[in-house]
Amino acid sequence: MEDIGEKFLVELIDRCMVVVEKTDLMRRIRRCRILNLMRDLCTEKANTENFLQKLGGNQWSGSESSSAIPDYKCRRHAFHFNGERYANFTLSSTPHLRTLLYFCPNSMVHNLLRVLNFEGVGRLEMKMLLEVGKLMCLRFLGLMNSEIEVLPPSIGNLGRLQTLDLRVSTNMYVRDVIWKMKQLRHLYISEWCNSKDLRVGTLRNLQTLDGIEAGPWITKDLGNLSKLRKLGICMLYLDPIS
Repeated sequence: MEDIGEKFLVELIDRCMVVVEKTDLMRRIRRCRILNLMRDLCTEKANTENFLQKLGGNQWSGSESSSAIPDYKCRRHAFHFNGERYANFTLSSTPHLRTLLYFCPNSMVHNLLRVLNFEGVGRLEMKMLLEVGKLMCLRFLGLMNSEIEVLPPSIGNLGRLQTLDLRVSTNMYVRDVIWKMKQLRHLYISEWCNSKDLRVGTLRNLQTLDGIEAGPWITKDLGNLSKLRKLGICMLYLDPIS
């Protein structure tokens, strides 16, 4: 699936519909953006086709303290709120919701979500993270550039998760529960995480393991990762690997 998606992305770039902002040393695409005119066109088309609903500011139909959201029928929502605008949203009126993109922190989540991205939302409270651990259908969880002190053990309950992005912006304690996520394909870890003692030998579907600290897992678990395509290790300690 990733290869097919990359082909479509390259086609959009060749047609000047998407602009490449960042590539890695192998010249593989790592970050893209779209022009404002194209963004407006995509947003309008998404609304017309009921593919995506963007909520924020002027689109909010209730009071600032309201905990209900408009009952759109599409399966994808994107929230854009300033700090004074967000509340603990309840999504019980939207059972069809499958993808939720947050650009505001600390909001309640939905049990049937498959994609949840908290990238750059700032500080996330433990209450919110405990709710995330109940999302049994979740496939993608993004915490990049967020502020989290402890990753709760309930995250290990996400048995269907395929992508986990832990590239947070502050020191975060990661409990040894990731080994339970046996469907995981892509795991990104920040240098701010304590990851050298994590067990990863059970993650036999893992294709990407990026940012993990050197530790005992190298000799104990690495040989079990037969599908691994990309490996990035942070050598932060001088003590020998046992």
